[in-house]
Amino acid sequence: MATYRELATATGRSKPTVIAAANDLDPAWEHRTKAGNRVELDAWLASAVAARLGSARTAASATTAAADVPANVLEAIREGYEARLEERAARIQDLQEQIGRLEREVAEARADARDARAELERERVAGERRERELALARALEGWHWPWQRRQILARYALPAEGGTSSES
Repeated sequence: MATYRELATATGRSKPTVIAAANDLDPAWEHRTKAGNRVELDAWLASAVAARLGSARTAASATTAAADVPANVLEAIREGYEARLEERAARIQDLQEQIGRLEREVAEARADARDARAELERERVAGERRERELALARALEGWHWPWQRRQILARYALPAEGGTSSES
């Protein structure tokens, strides 16, 4: 973590100039924390402010300013980047695991839905068959001439097991 004063010294600018640049880059104070009476900038903001303020200088003065940057500021910037990279890599890994888990759940749900549809279809076919058998039994109640029985049986012809009738 770098402070305004450290960045002002490192870039050769005044502290108000560094504060103005930080306010432009981070108006919501997402990359700054207050520690007592001083403000600390995280690695991203410190490097962004240094890059912004360093770009206004000549090449010669920028080279000498880069050599004047305190080692602790550079180390803080590097550590900040490494920490952010590790956090993002862990987040990516978590999201990939979550995606895999969700894909497995979706596949299981689809298989369950297919099984449920197949079971419902079997029950529907069985119910239709029971209805036809009941209608046939009612039609055959009582005494009928043999030719009448054949006509009734032909009218209520039951389809083979597992098939469907051609009647609508």
